[in-house]
Amino acid sequence: MVDSPARGGQWRVPPLHPGGEGGEVVAFYFGPGVGGTAKENIEAWIGTIFTAEGHPAAAEVKHHETAGFKISQVVIFGTYNQVISLPGVPPVPKSNYGLLGAVIENPQGNIYWRFTGPEALITANLPLFNKVIDSVRPQDNK
Repeated sequence: MVDSPARGGQWRVPPLHPGGEGGEVVAFYFGPGVGGTAKENIEAWIGTIFTAEGHPAAAEVKHHETAGFKISQVVIFGTYNQVISLPGVPPVPKSNYGLLGAVIENPQGNIYWRFTGPEALITANLPLFNKVIDSVRPQDNK
């Protein structure tokens, strides 16, 4: 885990089977006007997943609105090359991995969600991830 004031939350996703590998969900919030656009973040996420031949993996990108928020999502499978590694430790590519990313455009600052893990885990949890993303609502200031 990497500590950062921009990490609004971080969760471990349990493996599908005992002894299997779990995943990680991280929500980022940088503040108004910081963190990049949805397009920039999706392009960056796409740049972390490659085919076995070393080419960028095919990505499925979708855009929709929920409760007045524009949401951009990406789903990618392939070999994951973690962008941030520990100091002095090179990143270890992980094959048969996936990344689900979502950017919720918010006037007070975008919210960025990233879910990484084994392909089967990502696939099994895609409906739940979508349900969480689509549950966003404007804050009630009462």
